[in-house]
This record gives sequence, C-alpha cells and structure tokens, in this order.
Amino acid sequence: MLSGKISKIRKIWNPIKDFIKPELDINDTPKNPGVTGNTSNVTVKHNIISYYADYEERKYYKGFAKALIERCKGFGLDYDIAEIESRGNYGDNCLMKPEFILEKLKQYKKPLIWMDCDTDFREPFDHFNEVTEDIGMATHTGNIEGIKASPLYLNYTKGAFRIIREWVIHCRECYDNGIVELDHDALKHYVLDTIKGSYSIYLLNNNWNDFVHGRYIWNGNSKVEGKVQTHRQVGVTDDVRRSYSQNAKTFKIIFKSETPNDFKSALIFLDQFSDRSRINFIFKKKLLAESIENDDFARLKIESGGLVYFDPSVLDSIEPGKSDIIIEATNVTNIEQDWDLKIISSIDTEQNPLDDLFFDSKEGGVRIKTYKKLWS
Repeated sequence: MLSGKISKIRKIWNPIKDFIKPELDINDTPKNPGVTGNTSNVTVKHNIISYYADYEERKYYKGFAKALIERCKGFGLDYDIAEIESRGNYGDNCLMKPEFILEKLKQYKKPLIWMDCDTDFREPFDHFNEVTEDIGMATHTGNIEGIKASPLYLNYTKGAFRIIREWVIHCRECYDNGIVELDHDALKHYVLDTIKGSYSIYLLNNNWNDFVHGRYIWNGNSKVEGKVQTHRQVGVTDDVRRSYSQNAKTFKIIFKSETPNDFKSALIFLDQFSDRSRINFIFKKKLLAESIENDDFARLKIESGGLVYFDPSVLDSIEPGKSDIIIEATNVTNIEQDWDLKIISSIDTEQNPLDDLFFDSKEGGVRIKTYKKLWS
C-alpha cells in the first residue's frame, strides 16, 4: 500500500526542542512535475527518504521537493520527504543528512534509499531491491573513489549503523566547531576509510551513469547562495579531516550485573543518548549465551553498530584516555534525554555528573570515571 508522506519530525540536531515547520502542501503544483505514472513495471522495494531546508526567500529546494514527491506518487512508491528547519546556509544544512538518515533508519527498522532532494527521479529501478550489503552506491570508477552522493542505499544492519553513527558524530563535531565540511566528503574521505573492515559495500559500476545522469536519475546541480564557496573550502587532506572529530567523547558502559535485563538497560542508554557520542557496551561474559535469542540484544547489536563486547572488565581496572568516559551501570531503568551531553558539560566544569541526572534516584546505580576523577 502506498504510504507516502511529508513527515513532521523533531529538530534532529536538538531532539528536545519543538517539531519542525508545517507540512508541505503536496497538492501545490511542483516546479517540475515530470512523470505522472509508472510505465516501466518496475518498483523500488524500499522507502525513498529525503529532506529539504531552504534558507533563501525563493524557496529553491521546496520546488524540487514537490517534484520528487510527484515522481514517487506517480511511480506508486513509498516515500518520506521532510522539511527541516534551516541552519542558515548550504554547508550547515548538508551536515544534517546523516542525522536525518539515522533517525529514519531507527524509525522504519528496514533498508532505505536516500535521494538528494534536487534529484530528477526519472524511472523506477530495482537494483537495490535484494542487496544484502550494508551500504550501496553508484560509482564511476568501480571503487569508493568514484562514489556518488545520491542514490544511497542503507541496510538495517550493524554495518550500516556503524557507518551512519560515525558519520553523524563527524558532521556534528564540524557543525558545533564552525568547521566547513560537506556530508559526502565526510562519508567518502573520512568515515568509509576510518572504519573500513567493519562494513560491506555494494557498488553499482557497470551502469553507474544511469544513476547519475541517465535513465533512472539525473542528479541535481543546485544553484544556491554559498554552494560554490563551500565546495572550495572542503578540499583538505585526510589527516586534517580526521582531526575534525578526534575530540568527540567515547562512552564505555560496563554493566555490572549478570542478567538479560542489562540488555534493556543498554537500549535505554542507546535511545536516550544524543547520537553525538561514541558508545561501547560491555557485558559480563556470562551473558554471551543469553544474548543469542534475546530480542533486546538483537536490536542493540544492530543499532549500536555492533559495538558490544563481552568481557570481565570492572570499572576500577580501566584507565580512561582524555576522550573516554567510563560508566558502570547497575539496574538502570531510566535516564534523561541527552544524558551524555549533560555528563560531558558537568565534567568540563568539574561538577559531579551524577547530580540530578536520573529521573528517579531509585532507578539504578551508576559510577562514572574519567582520566581526572571517579564519581559514585
């Protein structure tokens, strides 16, 4: 059943804040209505997702969004295309892309296909329908060096989440620190290289042009203020790019007890943390056998990017690095949203990060260790 929609989502860079702008009126005449029906007898199996965020009065991207919606409707495809509040310029708006994809992958829990909002979607394709790899892209070189930004296939797998979570962290660090960066450059030149070996990739290479300037897709070359200047500023070495997110915090969460309830506690941390910190989950070895058919563990393994470990580690035996924050958790049943950011802020100002951070003081126990101090 067709289930297209223009989604109202929260501001993905600050999930506590209000919802975004009102829904786009899909009954408005699109800028380029294009195809009105699917005559190819081919369907795209996975939802098409995208967003737009205009920062100019002429609403340049809104017109393209309407056109893309009309194409999806005409082809009878499922889609989820959202308007997001602009950050004010082209580069910063692009850096929201991995956060948006992460939110949608967690929402739908199945493979998705990202298309840039200004994509001219000409004909449905089935090339990603049965792909089992973690990520899929078109490439003009046959390898990662030539990958294109759209379309982008993401599977609901630990490898895909491993990619996206590191992508989110890198892009958010750039935005928070005023560093000029673009989502595609970050993915191509930093993420895929930094975590290589932890994901599988599917490359469309023989007919790549059909997905760039051809039969299925004609990728946009939007003409908006600041785009050319932004592209000129992102040409840096790989070493420089790696430095952009080297100071992001890594939380290593050790679960002290030895019951399957620890998997539920881990999901609380994963769901309530901001997605802007790296997280490792460490369970007692005894729980390895319990994890095999545990639904909570199955979701944790996928949506954490596979960063779960079984080890006899105890808090007192670990010496954190300067970017590490070690948490020992016992029977945690609830924590505040974005607790990781509050912990980081408290530690930076040398305050006790445990003060008033639980919803209820009876909901479990936590000790926190950094290279500076132990709080309990």
